[in-house]
Amino acid sequence: MNLGSALQRPIVTMDAIRGRMLRIASPIAPRLFRDRERRVAVYGALAIAIAFVTTFAAPMFLLAVGPVVLGAPHLVADIRYLVARPGLHRRAGFWVCVAGPACLSFVHPHAWISMAAIVGAALVARASFVRRALVAIAGIALVVACVRLGSIADIALAHGHNAIALALFCAWSRHTSRLHWLVVAGFAAGIVAIALGAFDGGPFTRLAQSGLYEADVLVATLAPLSDPVLSVRGVLAFAFAQSVHYALWVRLVPEVDRPRPGLRSFASSLRALAGDLGAPLIVLAGLGTIGLAAWACVSLTAARDGYLRLAIFHGPLELGAATLLLLERGRIGTEVLFPSAGFRAPCRAAEPGKT
Repeated sequence: MNLGSALQRPIVTMDAIRGRMLRIASPIAPRLFRDRERRVAVYGALAIAIAFVTTFAAPMFLLAVGPVVLGAPHLVADIRYLVARPGLHRRAGFWVCVAGPACLSFVHPHAWISMAAIVGAALVARASFVRRALVAIAGIALVVACVRLGSIADIALAHGHNAIALALFCAWSRHTSRLHWLVVAGFAAGIVAIALGAFDGGPFTRLAQSGLYEADVLVATLAPLSDPVLSVRGVLAFAFAQSVHYALWVRLVPEVDRPRPGLRSFASSLRALAGDLGAPLIVLAGLGTIGLAAWACVSLTAARDGYLRLAIFHGPLELGAATLLLLERGRIGTEVLFPSAGFRAPCRAAEPGKT
């Protein structure tokens, strides 16, 4: 299947429109086109600002529509950057000890499965015995804690999972820029503001009265607290964090992982995506996104729930794959994952006279 030929006309059109927009913007922000660090910081700030404003204005839109629109692309990014590009899919141990628990989550969707993936990663990682043993012991302790806590651990992982994407983004960025801390600070500021009641009142009413989704279901699954005000704050915090989570995987992680720091056209992005994942998986993801959108037109609640059941595997996958990569290589990023490919580290060039 030649994916490039099938999408050639719309991609060319999109690149042409994008080119005109860049020419218009070039006198205003020329350094953003060349400097990856500043560009990522701007993208991150915009994503957080949009998530914050939308959480205030339309929290149910983020909670109900966000997964339907951005869910499948974010799963593709998960698989691409944590599994396909590092080559983990070529290793039998990964399939047994990391992908196995991820698949088990389809029939037993509980938090301890994700912790079991950490243990599995420690078992098959190509690292020192001491490091593997320490991580495995920590993972086993987390498994036991999650089993004992039951649904409390499931809710904690649902919220914590959104922060995992931020931690992985920092792992990608920490050797190339300090500007990623602006994204971390913005995320933390948004969570603190919501927790302190910045959105009490308007969003509270909109969350309870919206017809997009049953607010009591969201409260019961995300923040079943005795205080109804704190419960709604918990749901709003989840809506904000989930929106940032999607932005990180769909936009920011691809930006920091690329070996070249400059902008890339849509055509080049599609070729790179097809090279990493293959056309069949991309077509399947596209059809899945279209199918979810069509399903949402019939029943938004059913479409969102269906996506969440489908996506349950990616929590264990993220934790297991990230643990394996960090154990073996100490960091996540293209220049480490492909040391023999001739890629240059995406860091700023040294200034003249400096080494």
